[in-house]
Amino acid sequence: MREDHTDAAQVKNAIVALSGEAGDAGRFCSATATSWPIRGQPDGRALAWMAWDHPNMPWDDTRLYAADLGRRD
Repeated sequence: MREDHTDAAQVKNAIVALSGEAGDAGRFCSATATSWPIRGQPDGRALAWMAWDHPNMPWDDTRLYAADLGRRD
């Protein structure tokens, strides 16, 4: 999860993929105000996370997301 505070009035969040190379943080997808916990499938083929928007709390309004990352051979 990356938070961009360039504009303090509107913080932008994104889920990013890291290659391990210096300065490389490719954006995978935009995220809402709160996205947690991000979990990867053990074989690296999928991610899942829950998200909710401020001022809601997770027990008020939560969404579940899943993303297919494709085959990793």
